[in-house]
Amino acid sequence: MIAEIKEQMGEKGMRQEIFAIYKRKFPRHSSFQTEMKNYFGIRG
Repeated sequence: MIAEIKEQMGEKGMRQEIFAIYKRKFPRHSSFQTEMKNYFGIRG
């Protein structure tokens, strides 16, 4: 939700940035990362 708000305020790429933060914080939780990608609409 924070990413969407920041993007609406003009900050570009916040979805990917926040995803990257959580990916670094939880590197071994692939199912969590998959759900985050789905939530943020990130491909790849």
